[in-house]
Amino acid sequence: MNLIDRTAAGDPTEANWVGEQFKREGEILVGSVKRNIGHLEITSFLASLCKVCMTFQTGIIPSNVNLKTPNPVIHWDQYRLRPVTEPTPITSRSSDEHPLVSITSSGIGGLNGHVLIQGPPRRSQQEAISTASQHPVFFVAGGLSPRSSADVVEDVVTMVEKQTEKEKLAHMATISGRRSKGMTWRSYGVWSPEQAGPLKFPDLVIVPRTKAPVVFVFSRQGPQNWNMGRELYQQYPVFKASINHMDAFYESIVGQSLLKETGLFNDVNNKGSLDGTWPISLILPSIAIVRMALFDLLASFNVHPNIVIGHSAGETALLYTSGAGSQEMALEIAIKRGDVMTLVEKDSGTMAALHSNPDEMNDIITTILAQPHATERTLELGCYNAPAAYSLSGERVLGEEAVNLAKSRGLFAAVLRTKVPVHSKCMRVCEEQYLAEMNAIFKKYPGDHTPQVTTYSTFMGLKFEGSFTPEYF
Repeated sequence: MNLIDRTAAGDPTEANWVGEQFKREGEILVGSVKRNIGHLEITSFLASLCKVCMTFQTGIIPSNVNLKTPNPVIHWDQYRLRPVTEPTPITSRSSDEHPLVSITSSGIGGLNGHVLIQGPPRRSQQEAISTASQHPVFFVAGGLSPRSSADVVEDVVTMVEKQTEKEKLAHMATISGRRSKGMTWRSYGVWSPEQAGPLKFPDLVIVPRTKAPVVFVFSRQGPQNWNMGRELYQQYPVFKASINHMDAFYESIVGQSLLKETGLFNDVNNKGSLDGTWPISLILPSIAIVRMALFDLLASFNVHPNIVIGHSAGETALLYTSGAGSQEMALEIAIKRGDVMTLVEKDSGTMAALHSNPDEMNDIITTILAQPHATERTLELGCYNAPAAYSLSGERVLGEEAVNLAKSRGLFAAVLRTKVPVHSKCMRVCEEQYLAEMNAIFKKYPGDHTPQVTTYSTFMGLKFEGSFTPEYF
């Protein structure tokens, strides 16, 4: 027996009987749901059952709150009974690692119940909540009013300050977050190992009763990095399995493993092969893979989007994450996109990021194109990313001149790490082959490619209606 959960008024009699019958060398943990939520009378047994199921789910036994003096009539020391006074990992005494919990309820009016419940095996350390003291920990605190919320915040700050075993903070944050989930007023704080001074919470905010939508945004190329997803690959089995599955599919199409050839995600040290600007044939599939694996990882935590948005290269992953196509179909589109766009890489193109207002952006393009050497050459607006953020696309020499001109005017500008000026007329050189490849993929994966999640298109600037087609991509 790993835990006894109590709800009855006759605690001493029943606790001593349990202690006598189950006395052993190790401790017997005792919990009472009444101390967590009060006595629910005819539904008290169901309350205990819910508490035990939550314990199985999280692997943590909730503490008996506000317990200051254990009942002296109970023979705690004699029977090695111990009340749970802090969040405690549940253990198992059986060889199959299934914890066993006894629930007994003697309610008002003779409503009695007793059950033994065997839980699932404990989750592996990789799947469990991270307790590593070297990582930041996110706390949420809240209440039904500003005053009560402020008290809760103060309690959390004090609790963190007094906790000497910092590896327990992750579990404490989980419990605090669950208690605050339904509260009207909330705030948050982030504890970090190098932090000096107490945990800080910003001003409380009122949380709307209506649930805010979860929006997943899949951005364009540019954020690719040698270390992207590496720690996730090492620490989360779901993420690793998703990456490996897609890498096997990648190898079936390309003829070689992306992970083995590049060292992305795993421990193979081939970083030297990725110095400088990556080839487009690697950029597009690699960022599609990491985005779809992130989607799978979040889904394993029951985090699902209400809305998805894809921008440029991000719309490849959107096909899968919106439910409009399979993971294999989305990845094959990314692979073929990269293959076809290599035709443009040799033409010395690039893209540049520019932060400015529309008039400044237009003036920079006009100024560069007005130069004699720019006649009949290409530099144009490639992407409208935000009200003050643009991507210029065209020939590298003109892109670099535009960046230098913008910087001379005090604007932020940078040449992006790509040799392919997407979203410009430079791409016409590969248009015919590109459309042929997209049509072939859609024939290979027939069926309805209508999103199952609300989808917004940055291509149209509107909510996407209908089904995805080869021409869209």
